[in-house]
Amino acid sequence: MHRSTDDPTCHGSTRPVSTRHRPVHGRSRSRRTWAACVAGALLLLAPGGVTAEAASSGAPGLRAVHPNPQGYFEYRLSPAGEQVVDTAVVSNQGAIAADLLVYGADGYTSHVSGIVYGERNQPLRPAGAEGAGNGAGSWITPSVTTLHLAAGTSQTISFTTAVPAGTAPGDYVGGLVAENPTPADVNSGGLRVTQRSVVAVVVHVPGTVHGGWSIGDPSISVENSSRQVITVPLASTGDVVAKPSLKGILATCTGSTVVERLDRKLDTFLPHSRINYPITIDDRVLPAGCYTLSLDLGEPGSSVHADRQLTITPPQAQVPKFVVPNGASAPTLAAAPAGGPSPLVIGLIAGVGLLLLGNLLALLLMRRRHRRPPKATGSGPPG
Repeated sequence: MHRSTDDPTCHGSTRPVSTRHRPVHGRSRSRRTWAACVAGALLLLAPGGVTAEAASSGAPGLRAVHPNPQGYFEYRLSPAGEQVVDTAVVSNQGAIAADLLVYGADGYTSHVSGIVYGERNQPLRPAGAEGAGNGAGSWITPSVTTLHLAAGTSQTISFTTAVPAGTAPGDYVGGLVAENPTPADVNSGGLRVTQRSVVAVVVHVPGTVHGGWSIGDPSISVENSSRQVITVPLASTGDVVAKPSLKGILATCTGSTVVERLDRKLDTFLPHSRINYPITIDDRVLPAGCYTLSLDLGEPGSSVHADRQLTITPPQAQVPKFVVPNGASAPTLAAAPAGGPSPLVIGLIAGVGLLLLGNLLALLLMRRRHRRPPKATGSGPPG
């Protein structure tokens, strides 16, 4: 029932991963196989790993008992309402006892691409929300929703993944989550973090699938008074998970000046999800005026091209805190004296005078040598 794939990079996970193309039986084309976070991913509200203070609370851990080779759950289930029961180990890796929550959450596409998971207060992504697509959080039902675990202990639980009848073919992503709802202190600085572990649940519903992409109209804004950001709506209109490329050129409307070139490999997109993708302008400030943005989005064999116009207004061209990256400071020049000749002029006059004096001495020496009588040679007496 398990099918091997490679992991994509997952925001909030503890390690980076990649994807590759692989033929899938019964599909109309080769597609990218994929999945999401591995077991033990800690999603924190602060950067960095778990600090000593956070670890001293109840720190949840989660791992699959019967994972695919990459460590997450992956199934191929019929759209006729097929379901599967599997098991996972929930652990308390902290130093004190903890009451943990267990639930299913939707996977969705981050605004910069890559799969992330719904939070406890909104585990299921509302239809139409940014990043929402083929989420499978509602398909996941754990056997328990709360666990009290002493420090250093674990418990095996079961959960059911059921595909609703009539589900369209394609890839769907959810996550099994273990969370400590009690925030932990970080470095005694008043910052509180919520610790959670997620294992991806990837479901492939067989049938005819296709890929597709769309590009919306761009807009521009000024971020923190320090740089301009062009926002472009991007969407996956296909049925399978993919990691597209985004290439483009920003030029003036006359076409005479190319302002920026774009060539990026994006992270994972959930099927039927849309995001507002940011393109930051870090090396300059674009002046007010008319621009064209030509973009290509997608994968080989499934891509879309769009030419969009972008107008920058005078307020959008004001970036008061912009700093040129690696810009050298202007040289400091010494002020000239208030009166009298310049030291540079004096130096030049002195140099010319020394040069003339040297030439005159050399000329006198040559004339003196020319007037000296020749010295006698041979064995006879001098004349």
